[in-house]
Amino acid sequence: MQNLSQINIRKLIKTFLNKLIIIIELLLKSPSLRKLLFIIVDSINILSSLLVSNWFLKYNYSITTIYLYTLPCAIFLFIFTGQYKGLSRYVGSPDLYKISFRNFGILIIQLIILNKSFNSQILKLLLLNFLIFTLLTGIFRFLLRDLLRKFYYDNKNNIKNKKKAFIYGAGSAGAQLAASIKHNNGYQICGFLDDDLKLEGRELSGYKIYNPKNLKVLIKKLSINEILLAIPSVSKGVRSRIIKKFTKLGVKILQIPSLDEIHKGSKQIEFLREIEIEDLLQRESVAPNENLINKEIKNRIICVTGAGGSIGSELCSQILKYNPKKLILIEISEINLYKTEMLLTKNFPNLKECIEPNLGSLSNLSLLKNIFEKNQIDIIFHAAAYKHVPLLEFNPLQAIKNNIFNTKTLCEFSKKYKIKHMVMISTDKAVRPTNVMGATKRVAEIIVQGFAKESKNKITESINALDSYTNFSIVRFGNVLGSSGSVVPMFQEQINQGGPITLTHPEIIRYFMSVKEAVELVLQAAALEKNGDILLLDMGKPVKIIDLAKQMISLNGLSIKDKKNKNGDIEIIYVGLRPGEKLYEELLIDKKSQKTEHPLIYRGIESAPNLNEINDNLQVLEKELYLFNKNNCLKLLKKIVPEWEDQQNY
Repeated sequence: MQNLSQINIRKLIKTFLNKLIIIIELLLKSPSLRKLLFIIVDSINILSSLLVSNWFLKYNYSITTIYLYTLPCAIFLFIFTGQYKGLSRYVGSPDLYKISFRNFGILIIQLIILNKSFNSQILKLLLLNFLIFTLLTGIFRFLLRDLLRKFYYDNKNNIKNKKKAFIYGAGSAGAQLAASIKHNNGYQICGFLDDDLKLEGRELSGYKIYNPKNLKVLIKKLSINEILLAIPSVSKGVRSRIIKKFTKLGVKILQIPSLDEIHKGSKQIEFLREIEIEDLLQRESVAPNENLINKEIKNRIICVTGAGGSIGSELCSQILKYNPKKLILIEISEINLYKTEMLLTKNFPNLKECIEPNLGSLSNLSLLKNIFEKNQIDIIFHAAAYKHVPLLEFNPLQAIKNNIFNTKTLCEFSKKYKIKHMVMISTDKAVRPTNVMGATKRVAEIIVQGFAKESKNKITESINALDSYTNFSIVRFGNVLGSSGSVVPMFQEQINQGGPITLTHPEIIRYFMSVKEAVELVLQAAALEKNGDILLLDMGKPVKIIDLAKQMISLNGLSIKDKKNKNGDIEIIYVGLRPGEKLYEELLIDKKSQKTEHPLIYRGIESAPNLNEINDNLQVLEKELYLFNKNNCLKLLKKIVPEWEDQQNY
């Protein structure tokens, strides 16, 4: 019976406080009523602080006179300095400092007015009054803030609907994040996580700090929905290991922006983003030598083929950072060219006039002639290629035309118009290829190497020819995350549709890097390349595609459906290797490479053919292509690339 009475009393108190807060909130919504409320409270606080000070010091002063001149001075000062303009529910320590400075101003005014009757007792009274008044003012504002949050906003937004979250990282970033999202109606912070054992059991911003080793139990006990990473300064490898550890626990993981984004002001600390698959790559990026790239790009006329693709569009974006004289885009897809142009003009409005979008194919000789004659191009980045392996197995002639002969055409134009540097973007699938795409890209490499060897011979014959011949080179790398040919977008789409994820083989592995990093290294490589070089990008550690699929499922806050977990969300099924697909990729043909000035770029040592050695085969191949003779074309392709493991036995 006593317990029921206590419960009823608590309910009555809570109901009273709720109604009181609703009334206060209504008053606060009106600026004039809000100001009046605070003036009344401050008037009471000034009187109370004077009375308490006088009583504490056991003085017998009549404080009426002091109060009557202090009150109007204080209210005027508060209104003039904006004390009543702040939002009550966001009051913090900066507001307390401002209140203290204003109250100190009142103390100075009191001392000036009481100058004639000034003595040590008056000084003690005024100093104590200053301290008590500051304390009362601060208490009122913080109490009002907490009451509004607790009884009004929490009830209004229903705390039951909030996501329960831990913040990983009990440092300054974690404290800032907690303060920023404390009022976010979507979250209820349940504590901090930190690996530092010295911090375990302590508190930060009023929240307890836990050891991540107990996270599995804590998630179940507190019904945690999300973990918010607030570790912007840790290395990429450490971050990757932390994320992988948490993805196994079946909770969603979000992270704050990078330090660079926070310092530049492009993102606020509370701007939480989902973990992307790039965050799981245990790669430490190396900053490019911007002086070298700047020397290569600044005030130059640059041309990018395949400018609407994932690599091409990123190339364009990064090239514009170095202020080229002109950027020429060539792209066959209308929609991709449009998207790239819109993105570039939005991000680089000051360079809008130097962007020239050209819609068309490299097989259009009239288009190329017009572009090359109109512009004295310095550098070409050749990123245009067909690269979808299964699709090109079904359409090999289009792969031959686009990947081989369009590259040959571009090399011929580069030579004719004395382009300073032509850089071909290649792929690891060109190394001992098992598919048409890889074989055609290998032939494209051979063609570029052949043109490079011809240039070398001419330069050797005459030193004066150094500026008259093109520097041909190749950059070869593996899979790029998020590109049109990557498995990542496909897996994400399958997850969004509820599964299943289709995987070709449980043992298939690939090397991955982000588009941004790949392009940074391409630009760096272009600045390092010598004529005829094949530069290889360090792709880091290989990734098992099955692990990638599992991590993507976990990153989406879902579980794997299998024999052990029949109630899981997403199933993984194996469909067998696709035509032309192999279990692993490699970057070297002759297994030899040299280090360059950049730790993530290597120079491949590979023998280069003479153009005359392959021209005869290419001429016959071109005729068979014109006749649309598929079998003969593939036989000739096999002849040019004898290492091609022809899985379909054409």
